[in-house]
Amino acid sequence: MFAQASWYLAYLENLEVMKLISQVIKDFASGEIKQESRLFDCKNYSRVTTRQPRWWLQAPKELPSSAL
Repeated sequence: MFAQASWYLAYLENLEVMKLISQVIKDFASGEIKQESRLFDCKNYSRVTTRQPRWWLQAPKELPSSAL
């Protein structure tokens, strides 16, 4: 998934969009690594899943209209 997203990023000509999507990819990867390291820690599961980044849900509202 990350490789495919990176492939499509290479063809974008809008730097703002590229930065935003790159940040989303980075945050997802970071979250996956954190979640994997706590995979068998049941005490922290609810805390980890409720603290996942939600800012990326707002991202499409922030994109310039020329990028959409």
